[in-house]
Amino acid sequence: MKTKYLFILLAIGALLFLFRIGERDLWESYATRYTVVAHEMGQREDRILPYFNGEIYTEKPPLFF
Repeated sequence: MKTKYLFILLAIGALLFLFRIGERDLWESYATRYTVVAHEMGQREDRILPYFNGEIYTEKPPLFF
């Protein structure tokens, strides 16, 4: 009896997953933001403080870039 309910639960989960696959990412891609921050650091020749759109970018440590 338990295996029957487990199978039904897994089947419903698989159907919901396959129905929505490819529609939206789980995490937003920040690759372009990181590129802009690294580019601005290179333009300013500042290796300590990261900048994003002219303001100090405090979300990530500077050595990450």
